[in-house]
Amino acid sequence: MVLRGLQRLGGELIPPDIVGGTNWLPALELYGEGIFFNFDEETLKSWEENEGLQSRIKSLEKRFEATDIRFDSDVKISPRFIFLHTLAHLLIRQLETEAGYPAASLKERIYCTTGKLPMAGILVYVAVPDVVGSLGGLSELAIPERFLPLISGVFDNAEWCSLDPVCSEHEGQGPHLLNR
Repeated sequence: MVLRGLQRLGGELIPPDIVGGTNWLPALELYGEGIFFNFDEETLKSWEENEGLQSRIKSLEKRFEATDIRFDSDVKISPRFIFLHTLAHLLIRQLETEAGYPAASLKERIYCTTGKLPMAGILVYVAVPDVVGSLGGLSELAIPERFLPLISGVFDNAEWCSLDPVCSEHEGQGPHLLNR
């Protein structure tokens, strides 16, 4: 297969720019909203030092290394990443009922690093290319009076799984038992 270029709805064929001669890139403009929040670094560092957590993450790291799954080089499997990623998905599930968006129209971006410039943040946003993504449901839930009950609901709903007791009795599921 040869990349000949980009074309939208029968319009002009635009050849690929392999040498960087243009000042633009093909993109999709999204009209939407989102919720961003981050975590206190000292509290997160203290949590990451928990021995039980360290033991659990080591078993996941071994399982992950045995797979052929690879992320971008800047994504590191760590307690912080797993916490942020899991929380983002739980929040998306909660937002389906609270904001009325289907989960398929919500995306997450995880901001996760340690070291000199540590980050621990989550952005959940509407990722649809029309004005439906700007209805105000997410931004309304971002105000503190609504956000705190939203997060509380996330944790309440995370206490149970529709697959229990099967889930709680297994060491993992999915590819290479990575889902816990």
